Amino acid sequence: MRKLFVFLLALSSMARIMAQPANPCSACLQDGITFSTQSDIDNFQVNYPGCTSIMGGVVTISGSDITNLNGLSVLTSIVGILEIKGCNNLTSLSGLDNLTSIGSILYIHLNSSLTELSALNHLTSIGSALWIESNVSLSSIAGLSNLTSINGTLNVDYNPALTSLSGLDNIDTASISGYFVVYNSSLFDCAVKSLCDFLASGTIFNQIHNNAGGCNSPFEVGDACEHMDVETPSPEPLLTIYPNPAASTLVIGSGSSGLLTIRNPAGQLLLQRETTGTKTILDISGWKSGIYFVQIAGVKGLYSGKILKL
Repeated sequence: MRKLFVFLLALSSMARIMAQPANPCSACLQDGITFSTQSDIDNFQVNYPGCTSIMGGVVTISGSDITNLNGLSVLTSIVGILEIKGCNNLTSLSGLDNLTSIGSILYIHLNSSLTELSALNHLTSIGSALWIESNVSLSSIAGLSNLTSINGTLNVDYNPALTSLSGLDNIDTASISGYFVVYNSSLFDCAVKSLCDFLASGTIFNQIHNNAGGCNSPFEVGDACEHMDVETPSPEPLLTIYPNPAASTLVIGSGSSGLLTIRNPAGQLLLQRETTGTKTILDISGWKSGIYFVQIAGVKGLYSGKILKL
């Protein structure tokens, strides 16, 4: 009888084990976690098998020893805060490619070698705020192009290599409570839809200053947004400007001849001429540093672009 009882007990235990989901640890770490070494990153899947969602607290990735985030490739969501800071040997965020949502704040700052954010191209929502600050090598944030909601403030500060806000285009303006873009010394292209719509809404919670010409005040950005509105989409690039930025000689290429006009951010006409070929060479060495707007009105339509004069 005793043997039968032990056998039935073992059978019951086995049934419970078999009835458990194959991935019992899909959610983990309700108090967050700190990754301070590359070993911490590499061992994540070993230490927390099956974990695809970190359920709360602060997830901090910080340490000059960290060179890649590949060990975090299983993560699809972080319910709390994600802070990536002081990773001075991290050039990209490769490893976060499957991350789709962050429940609170995404804070990326003080990563001196980080150049781009393309690994975040599946991120669609942030729960409280987006903060990108003091990443001295960051030249592109285009990887955020699928982000549609941040439910808080948007801050892009002290990133001296950044030239464009392209990547923030698709954020719903209704989810932005404040837009702050300051001290990005090379940033000249701020006419992205989310910022244009935010300024057009009349919301006063914004600071835009100490960037490059064209993105040095809400008025400059607003003017650039107006020029953006008259652009005619084309299935192929019918207007090319190179090199851009430029210091002395500039080549403007177009798909057809037409009337070429160039204006400064105040809307003043600086140059107007008929182009008869597909390439126009200009000497801009005497122009002041800043942003200028180019248009070519031809038989195929109106094409617009921007010049950054160094």
